[in-house]
Amino acid sequence: MAHKKNNKRNKANKKNAQHSTGPTSQQGLAVSSKNALKLGAYSEETLVKGESQSDFDAFAEPMLRDLDPQGEEELYFAKRYIAKLWRLEQMAVYAAQIDLQLTDVTSRVNCTHKLTRAEKHVEDAMWRAKKELDRLQAQREKIEAYLRQQEQLAAWQAHQQAVYQRAMQLREAAEQAQAQNTAETAPQNPSETQAILEDPPEMGSFCEQDFESTPSSQPLCPVSG
Repeated sequence: MAHKKNNKRNKANKKNAQHSTGPTSQQGLAVSSKNALKLGAYSEETLVKGESQSDFDAFAEPMLRDLDPQGEEELYFAKRYIAKLWRLEQMAVYAAQIDLQLTDVTSRVNCTHKLTRAEKHVEDAMWRAKKELDRLQAQREKIEAYLRQQEQLAAWQAHQQAVYQRAMQLREAAEQAQAQNTAETAPQNPSETQAILEDPPEMGSFCEQDFESTPSSQPLCPVSG
């Protein structure tokens, strides 16, 4: 009995399918024309049919400036991140159109379910690109910081070397000046100096000289005669 019912249902479905020519209403045609947006979720192309290059450029340029990629590798992942974000924006527009255009609950649920899966696919790709971009930029900034540190160290070492050389020059100049001053204040007759050191005069001679040279009646010599 159940087998006969299934046969009748299959015949009815085939008969109805012969009368189906796709969407004919304005709502159905509008939804059908946006199918490229769903296909764009799994495409490597940035734009799909119906999208404007100028609109995308206006969307992408400020974001690219903010990301500030350096080098070809960073630029690739920055552009990929922006392209996937653009695709999510367009799919959000498509989702809003579904709510407005599809009145059949079953069709709306099915289409929303497919769109959600497509959005998840695009979002995952977007965050993978952003994660790789962040990794590359962090690595580059670490290298740049190391190079700046090396430059600062080299500058400090050069400064220390200059200070040391200047100190040595000043020390050499001071030693030369000291040697010259010692030579100028030395006795003119070294033999006379040596004779005085070997045979010093008696104390009395110094006392007599002191007494004769002083106007006072008191002798300066502490030795009493």
